[in-house]
Amino acid sequence: MKSLFAILTLFGSLSFAADKVVEVGTYTAVDVESATITATLVMRADKTLNLVIAAPDFEMPKEGCEGTYAVNENLMSAHLVCPIEGFEEMNVTIDITSVTPESVRSAIGAIVDVVFGAFGEEPSKFALKKVK
Repeated sequence: MKSLFAILTLFGSLSFAADKVVEVGTYTAVDVESATITATLVMRADKTLNLVIAAPDFEMPKEGCEGTYAVNENLMSAHLVCPIEGFEEMNVTIDITSVTPESVRSAIGAIVDVVFGAFGEEPSKFALKKVK
């Protein structure tokens, strides 16, 4: 009986990870390493988003990519359709573990790992800030 009580107590004390809530609005993300790659994300309440990337060696049409996003625990993933030859579709994953309302409004922003699937599977560090 003691072991049953111990098991029930253990399972009762475990907290299961809940999906983080992502605030809708406009965000900017700047790569931490060189500060030359900038992404602007507009996240909407209907779980759609717009993404525009600017880099010295990459030009994206100003309308950017459109798609949908989902949050699963501490990962935000998006599937986007882009008006770019060779990159018609793109998957983006952002580890939002460090994202809080305070961190995205701080001077530095929240440091997050971002994977732009069209450019490889290696994560890059970006400073994510909420604009409005």
